[in-house]
Parts: sequence; C-alpha cells; structure tokens
Amino acid sequence: MNNDDNFNSRALSQLSDQAHVWWARPDFVAVHPERDSLLSLLDREERERHDRLRLAKSRANYFTAHVLLRLVLSQYVDLPPSAWIFKRTAHGRPEISNEGVPPLRFNLTHTDGLSACIVTLHDDCGIDAEQLDTRHNLQQVAKRMFSPFEAHELEQMNGEKRLRYFYCRWTLREAYVKARGVGLSLPTREIYFNIDRNGRISAQFSAKLDDDTPRWKFELIYPGNCHVISVALASRKTIVRREFNPELSASWFA
Repeated sequence: MNNDDNFNSRALSQLSDQAHVWWARPDFVAVHPERDSLLSLLDREERERHDRLRLAKSRANYFTAHVLLRLVLSQYVDLPPSAWIFKRTAHGRPEISNEGVPPLRFNLTHTDGLSACIVTLHDDCGIDAEQLDTRHNLQQVAKRMFSPFEAHELEQMNGEKRLRYFYCRWTLREAYVKARGVGLSLPTREIYFNIDRNGRISAQFSAKLDDDTPRWKFELIYPGNCHVISVALASRKTIVRREFNPELSASWFA
C-alpha cells in the first residue's frame, strides 16, 4: 500500500464518527500548484455548464465548487479527482455513481466568494452558504419561508443582528431541504429554528414534515465576517471543519 492509500484509509476511517465540512474561496484556484490543470478535472457536463455562465464571477464560483468537491472526495478514496462520476436523483440531488467505492454521501454549495461541501458515510446531509448582504427584501422572504414566529422576531430587529438572524435561518432551511432530497415541495414555514446564545441549534418540525427532530444535527459555521455556512446532518456525528489546502491535492498532478 502506498502513502496515498494510507492517507485515504485514515481519512475514510474518520468518517465512521465524523462528518467533514470543507470550504474554499475562488482565489484558491489562483494559488493552486497546478491551477492550469484544474479545468481538466471536470466532466463534459460540468465544463458545459461552466461555459454557459455569462458572468466571470459566476464561472469562478461554480468552478471552485466543483473542483473543490472532486479534490475533497479523493482525500478519502484512492481515485483521481477526474474519475468521479455523478448522477442526480429525481429531485436533482447529486450523488456518487462510481461502482465499488465506499458509500460516501456529500452535498455542495457555493455563493459569491465561497464554496463548501460536506462529506460523510451513509448519512443524509445538506449544506448551504450565503454571503451576508442586504440585496434581498428580507422580510418578504421571511414571510414566505420562515415560521410565523421567526418572521415576527425578524421584524423586531435592525442592522447586523437582523442580517445574521435572517441568513442563519435561511441557510439552515436550505441545508435541511437539500439533506432531505425532496426538492422545493418541502414546506419550510413548518420549521422553527432556535439558536441559543452559545450557538446551539434546536429545531421544531410540524407534523406536515413527516420527520423526527432528534435524528438531525444542525450547525452554523462562520468562515470569516462576510459568510455563513449551515449544515444539516441526519446523524449525531461530530462535524469537523476544514478549510481546503491546495497543497493537499498537488500529488494528483504529479
């Protein structure tokens, strides 16, 4: 067994009781040891979707997210990043389609200036990231997406507190919806998220969701002052946070 095999085995074994959240910023491509080779890692569909994006910023965000996912998955399995094959479920959730690999589960997200993914074994998982900004009509979105109590709480707030309250609960909902894999039909107004002063998150689901609250673990991550990442995990595993280091994957291009 070579050194890469040993590293992959150790990383994979950690997923028996952990879920790993990785993130990277679009400028990580610019400092990657083999940045000119990164585009070749994507499959034809990914490259076509990348090329259809008109804005350079959108292309950079998409490119970073999909390269990040491939490089991260290859930290757990001795498989080149370009060899990963993906399929989509009936509701559009991407899943691994390679035969003979461990039952890795993942989810992927990107927003302006940040890409992130979660990787675990077996468990349903979802992740969502957003840049904290005021471009949206926060109250109108809250009335459509949040529970009535949350929408009322938001209405009483101002400034930075209001912005963080909104984006934490928005991304928590998005992460949960993605973890469930049922698409936009899930009634997000039937969820109430409580976040205490220590950052611990509890959720209350109405009967309409047909789900059990205790099986879910939710977590918020702040990779800087401008972004928030939310994670939903159908397990009590420890969630480990990791900013991606481009040097980890340099050997794939040797």
